[in-house]
Amino acid sequence: MITIINSYHDMVNANPNIQTTNQRIYQLLKLGGILIVRDHEALEGAGKTATRTLHRIDPAAVIADFEAVGFKKVSEGDFLKNSQDPKDEHWNKLSTPSGFILKFIKM
Repeated sequence: MITIINSYHDMVNANPNIQTTNQRIYQLLKLGGILIVRDHEALEGAGKTATRTLHRIDPAAVIADFEAVGFKKVSEGDFLKNSQDPKDEHWNKLSTPSGFILKFIKM
């Protein structure tokens, strides 16, 4: 199992070719291996545009990135979502920013 907690948005910022990193993560896991990604939620449709400024990422962008290298999303938890978070400011300006958690499996 590999977990990425509150840092995938930073990995995107630091690596102009994040898919190379994601492919390496895929290679490290055995067939059926699990990847968990938890991060701060950006506005729906924001993609990766808020990663540097707000330190948030759209869950759909994370799903697309990992499915592109062969992972399959098998579940998503909504227990970190906060409907009071407008998702348009830096996550640390809020006491409880909205987040997401995704579970992928290596196929």
